[in-house]
Amino acid sequence: GVTTLYGGLVVGTTDNTKTSEFYGEADVKKGGLTVTKGDLTMLQGSFDASTSGGTFKTGDQAVTLNGATTVLNTFTVGSSGDIANGKTTTLIGNVKIGSEEFTYNFNNWANFKHNG
Repeated sequence: GVTTLYGGLVVGTTDNTKTSEFYGEADVKKGGLTVTKGDLTMLQGSFDASTSGGTFKTGDQAVTLNGATTVLNTFTVGSSGDIANGKTTTLIGNVKIGSEEFTYNFNNWANFKHNG
């Protein structure tokens, strides 16, 4: 059956770190989902935020994307505030700019240093 609770809910105690298990979907209606300690780990399934109108943000630590990554809209590395801070973007491996089927402009507003 369905149980409705009003107010806060605490599962377990601070000295009992047993895993809580859910069978079926968990639907957060308001307030969001916050991890205050530990990690959020997916052992299987997909992460799909494609119907969300929200943003995806990370902290200022390194982020690793494994596998092929496709960006379907505008992609910006850094921000205008990074220019004065001398931030560097490093691309390792072959880099392809543009398309073999269409012609695009390549705009450069900085010194272009070619090595090699």
